[in-house]
Amino acid sequence: MSGIKRRDVLAYAGNIAQVAGITEKCLLRGKARGLTAYEVRTGSGLEFNLLPDKCLDILDLRYKGWNIGFLAKNGVVGPAFGYPIENEFDVYWSAGMLCTCGLQNIGTDCKEADGRYHPLHGRIGMTPAEQCSAQARWEGDRYLIAAKAVMRESIMGKHDLCLERTVRTSLGSSEIEIVDAVVNEEASAAAYMLLYHFNFGYPFLGPGAKLAIPRSDSEIEPRNEDARRGLAEWDRLGEPIAEKPEEVFFHRPRPDEDGIVRVKLENGELGIGASIAYEASMLPVFAEWKSMRACEYALGLEPGTSTLRGRVLEEEKGGLFSLGPFERHERRLVLSFYEL
Repeated sequence: MSGIKRRDVLAYAGNIAQVAGITEKCLLRGKARGLTAYEVRTGSGLEFNLLPDKCLDILDLRYKGWNIGFLAKNGVVGPAFGYPIENEFDVYWSAGMLCTCGLQNIGTDCKEADGRYHPLHGRIGMTPAEQCSAQARWEGDRYLIAAKAVMRESIMGKHDLCLERTVRTSLGSSEIEIVDAVVNEEASAAAYMLLYHFNFGYPFLGPGAKLAIPRSDSEIEPRNEDARRGLAEWDRLGEPIAEKPEEVFFHRPRPDEDGIVRVKLENGELGIGASIAYEASMLPVFAEWKSMRACEYALGLEPGTSTLRGRVLEEEKGGLFSLGPFERHERRLVLSFYEL
């Protein structure tokens, strides 16, 4: 369909919205009450929802009718019901196809010497957009679909960081392009952390799924003893097991000659695969969250700026990215789907 000319598509379609487009809607019930969502359809079998009230993250996603992402048992929780205090993350975390983490912390929660608390995975994923827009339009023979949003993290007397995000695709496409800019709007330097928490779930995720991460010369690092025991099977997925501990592994994948890392997850039984592509230099650490626990069966594939040991430890190790006054860092990731 992507190769068909505009006039030919419109000759068949009374309204292009019957094939593809982006539709704004509102969620009305439960802890999602009041959230705005953008429903996107490309006409290729790719359908997903974006949440501008939660960092323009990807809530759910389907490809060829199959669910791809993981939704936590908490369901969709809006910022009004999320409390970034100790021991609350697992109460309000929704997961979803993409949950962005940062900008002041990724990984475990921690406190700085002055008592400043950083919740697990930071606050940006629960931050509503200050500005947001959605548009679908023809550009020559391409029907482009895009959403944009700006989220801010700031503290008086300290940092003022903006995350400017564009999510785009097109008619007939099976790809989602995410273009982010972290912008320092302060007259002094600012440090930040960023993690893209892509979450895969049933039925795309199952014992028959195969994970492929391009290996580097460095060893895979297990986060704790539970992960160490499962290290030999880091790339294998089993059956759900009641109360099985999660396992987290840190990778430093080998990029191709263009500096791009491509991680793949494929399900031969369903005949479909997924790929995450990103620039290695801007996201040097890749975390794998493997949860084979019954009722929480998920696989998190997570390119990020550092490990998940929290801001305090990463700052000691020199693991934070820094922005000069009014400087910006841009990143581009592509989440794509294909038939096997």
